[in-house]
Amino acid sequence: MKAILLFLFSAPFFLLAQSPEAEALVKEGIERHDEGDFAGAMEKYQAALEMEADNYFVAEAEIAHTLFYQHKFETCAARCEHILQKYPKEDGLGTIFVTLGNALDNLERPKEAIDAYERGIARFPDVHLLYFNLGVTYTRNDENEKAVARLLDGLKVAPNHPGSHYILGIALLSENRRTPALFAFSKLLLLEYGTQRTQNAAGMVTEIMQGNAEKTGRNEIQIDASASIESLEKEYDNFTMVDFSIDLIGASRLTKDFKKKTKKMDAAQVLAMELGDLIDVVSEEYENGGLKGPLTKEYVPFFQELKEKGYLETLGYVVYTELGEKFAVEWVKANLEEVESLLKWVFE
Repeated sequence: MKAILLFLFSAPFFLLAQSPEAEALVKEGIERHDEGDFAGAMEKYQAALEMEADNYFVAEAEIAHTLFYQHKFETCAARCEHILQKYPKEDGLGTIFVTLGNALDNLERPKEAIDAYERGIARFPDVHLLYFNLGVTYTRNDENEKAVARLLDGLKVAPNHPGSHYILGIALLSENRRTPALFAFSKLLLLEYGTQRTQNAAGMVTEIMQGNAEKTGRNEIQIDASASIESLEKEYDNFTMVDFSIDLIGASRLTKDFKKKTKKMDAAQVLAMELGDLIDVVSEEYENGGLKGPLTKEYVPFFQELKEKGYLETLGYVVYTELGEKFAVEWVKANLEEVESLLKWVFE
């Protein structure tokens, strides 16, 4: 998985332009960049830079931007370091650290990329993309606990950043921490719609909720208990017992009583019911002091309130809409006010 680059150079930097002529050249360069004419964009940026006596941060930043999109990662990284040294007091350097880290990551130099992101965070702690990209790099290198910690730091800065919830879910699931991963993927599905990662997340949600139970005989169901153990040694955010509840919920699906109970329910309604049961278990653990820590703080109160407000069924239909199920798509179209109400609450 390549590092995910999400950064915007253009708009904030226009405020730093030193002349209308140079600003016009940079705008032309950005237009050419957006059209895929990277060579033409570079010409405009260079002209702006020369016009400002080789002292124009905006043009330098856009050059680094374009070098990255040309996949000239070595040159891009060198340019970023040049910018960091030449313009040490610029407020916009946070995005330069993002670009530098991404270039190094694409050069398969993760230790240097991590250093670049950490340097950036030390100077610009409010640039959430530094935490996000750092989390991506840690996840790529199987340093999932570090990824989780830094992604959670980033969510303090930008609580509704979709990509952070998605990568957090991946990092957690890699460590078999299923319940918080389920929450992370579900939160993404309330923040973003119709992308490859939302489709992936919807698939993860339904897969996690299947649990690790299988029918081994006519009246026998076996649960792989080892799959429910994340780490009994964790001092915080220990969802082990809740994860086991996922397996119990999955096991109940294999019974005759479950089939009778859900005979008139569609898959979204069943998912909502099961999520409700899981949240009840989470709430009991939480209220009894069995759950505490940054993941608990990030997700448990949110999903408790989601249930209290009656939005679980809507979430169920959102999940199956992302999976392309016709019944869910039709429900969403017929219940747009309910969906809009949910989204308004999420973003308020």
